[in-house]
Amino acid sequence: MTYPLWGAFLLSVLLALVLRNRVYAVFLLVLLGVQSAIWEILFFPEYELWFAPGVALVHVHFLSLIRPRLRPLWWRLVITWPALFLVAATVLALPWAAMKVMGVEPMLLAIPFVVAGFGLIQSLVHSPSEVGIGRVHSGRFQRQKTVAPAEIQGLRLGHLTDFHLGPFVSAKRARRAVERIVSKDPDLVLLTGDFMTMESQRDVEALRYALEPLAAMKGRVFACRGNHDLEAPETPATVCAELGISWLIDSAERVETAIGEVEIVGIDYRFLKVKDHIDKVFNHVGGKTTHRIVLLHDPSHFRYLPDESADLVLSGHTHGGQLGLLSLGVPFTVVGATGVVPDQGLFSRGSMRLYVNRGLGHYGFPLRIGVPAEESVLHVAFSDEAKD
Repeated sequence: MTYPLWGAFLLSVLLALVLRNRVYAVFLLVLLGVQSAIWEILFFPEYELWFAPGVALVHVHFLSLIRPRLRPLWWRLVITWPALFLVAATVLALPWAAMKVMGVEPMLLAIPFVVAGFGLIQSLVHSPSEVGIGRVHSGRFQRQKTVAPAEIQGLRLGHLTDFHLGPFVSAKRARRAVERIVSKDPDLVLLTGDFMTMESQRDVEALRYALEPLAAMKGRVFACRGNHDLEAPETPATVCAELGISWLIDSAERVETAIGEVEIVGIDYRFLKVKDHIDKVFNHVGGKTTHRIVLLHDPSHFRYLPDESADLVLSGHTHGGQLGLLSLGVPFTVVGATGVVPDQGLFSRGSMRLYVNRGLGHYGFPLRIGVPAEESVLHVAFSDEAKD
């Protein structure tokens, strides 16, 4: 046993317990415990001199979250990004650790570090895109292909989701994405939740700065809550009220557009009794009597929507699957492989369409790998007449 390695692990868990709370201490117990085990199996003591500084950065990063807040660029360059790179590479190296435990000498151990390096770069950049969504009628739930935006005559919708202001999406990066959306003057801008992370959930100023350009589109911007917004609900609610963003919590508003009246329904996030909750929302807002767009953070909840209750449903939550092969042109993601949750792109059920945005930021696993972030203008075709 490498005593300094495990001593640092125990000290970090103890400090988290004493200075923050039991939940965070248990989180570090599991995460740093797995990390330390893999480090010991693969790299200690043979590569101790190389890995000790990285291990120290990992501990510093997680100990800094005892008092979470948004960090300046120099901190992210020196501490956060190297630490999360090593955490991701270590998790990816788990199969190599398993081989060594079974007595097989692992080869090509650089692979998880190369993949994590690519993921680090991909987590820091993204490109704007425009997507065409045509009319469909599929019967059962299934994936659909998007079309060229030029083929669509309908509404232009700016769609942003999962900002996750924090280690990889600073307020400045988020603001630049918002500014680009506003500069394209879409008919509506729609935000589908998860504005914050642990580091930013109490930072009203950061979120206000990020979303401030949307004030120029007052009356045309609508938002719903995601699961992380429930951790500090007053932060996004305050900012949206100040900027004139309609904050739809199980409610609906109607707006005049180039195709006539459109109803925007925002469904709040629920962990339990999701179907009962969605049924109550639609009992409250009534049947579809005009064009309707539903903002629904979690795309797995799409299956609970009443048949033909919306023209278009916009979601986020999955970060596009976050780990996959989309960057290589292969339509595979870890989330999509489960067959349970729509991961990214366009889906349909009957004439209802679901578009799952890959999100601007991410959370959970430290990096995006093979699944780029998304900042989109959607060109959406609507039927000539709304159904009763």
